[in-house]
Amino acid sequence: QFGWIDFEDTPYIGRGEQSGWSFGMGLHLLSGPNAVALPPRLWDFVLGYQTRKTLSDRFSYDLAATAGFYSDFEDSARDGVRFPAHAVGILHMNDAWDWVGGIDYLDRDDYKILPVAGFSWHSLDFPNWTVDLVFPRPRGDFAVSSTERLYISGLLGGGTWDIEMPGDVNDVLTYRDFRLLFGLEQLQEKGRLSGLELGYVYGRQIEIHSTQPGVEFDDGILI
Repeated sequence: QFGWIDFEDTPYIGRGEQSGWSFGMGLHLLSGPNAVALPPRLWDFVLGYQTRKTLSDRFSYDLAATAGFYSDFEDSARDGVRFPAHAVGILHMNDAWDWVGGIDYLDRDDYKILPVAGFSWHSLDFPNWTVDLVFPRPRGDFAVSSTERLYISGLLGGGTWDIEMPGDVNDVLTYRDFRLLFGLEQLQEKGRLSGLELGYVYGRQIEIHSTQPGVEFDDGILI
């Protein structure tokens, strides 16, 4: 019913970096659906600044702010200007437990802001294992080697874009899905990651401001 292909570089600094500016760009290719006349491609152009530091043995933080255009750029992209950001603090209780809390400002039309809450477990007795039971991105890792990890995670997918509908009508598209992901990732130079990821995608829905209600789609597979 509806296919979606991403070419994307997220606007966040690499692992091991403490702060800096970054640029992200995304191209999303849409195949279908027959139910709604959507544009064949969507674009993201995002500039951001991120800082993350450890203040003491007990506390560290991660702050990021971005400004971006999310649009098909067929007409005015005014409604595609968005400002995603996050602010997260980590309280290090001991060598095995971290408590995590903060906010994730998505600046989407379906989910404007989400709380960040949970804990991370990484015991010295099981050095290959890490479990992050943190909403909204839970994840479990197993280190195969010093640079490779197997993982399972959950993720909210999609976003909001300014689009042009048939008849030269400006509108706003929001696509949403929920993802259960299994992957193998490898740590590259400068903290970059590469890998292979397979996932089950459910709760797929499109909302367009001028069209009510939203259009739902069957579950899918992600590669």
